[in-house]
This record gives sequence, structure tokens and C-alpha cells, in this order.
Amino acid sequence: MNLRSFLVDRFLYIALYIGFGTLIVVVVQLDLLFSGASLDLANVFYLWALGLAGLLVFLLVDYRRQVSFMRRLETIESDEPPDRPTLLSEPRTLEQ
Repeated sequence: MNLRSFLVDRFLYIALYIGFGTLIVVVVQLDLLFSGASLDLANVFYLWALGLAGLLVFLLVDYRRQVSFMRRLETIESDEPPDRPTLLSEPRTLEQ
């Protein structure tokens, strides 16, 4: 498992996260417009930067949890004959 394949697997999650972040900014902007105010561009950038930083931290932690299990699985598939029982390390997530 490399980083690119991991990000491709998580594409829908990333797209939904960015979509919901955009939706939140739009809703806040509309609420402020009805009140006679508006978000500054700097505030919008700040909200995006915080959201993307949170997404990056989540993806890095998730990648670190998945990569060790997947690398062990790849070595088992390539090294050991199929008739020999294999032992994997304890799974860290439900997905594994």
C-alpha cells in the first residue's frame, strides 16, 4: 500500500469532507448576509486552512494505522506458500 492508493481509497471521504466544509461556509455566509454582515476573505481562508489541517491529521493517522498491516499482508502473500497457515498481526481497525 502506497500513499497514492490510500488516498484513492479515501477519495469519497475527502470529497465529502471538503463538500461539507464548503456547505458550512456558505450557510454561515448566508446567515451573516441576512443579518447585514459578511465573512471576510481572511476568515474564509482561516476556516478552510483549519479544516484541511484537521483532514490532513486524520489521513496521516489513518495511513499510519493501515500501512503496517497492509505491508505485513503483502509480505505474507509473496513469501509464504498458500498451504502454510499464516498469522497476521492483530487488526487495528474494523476494516482490517
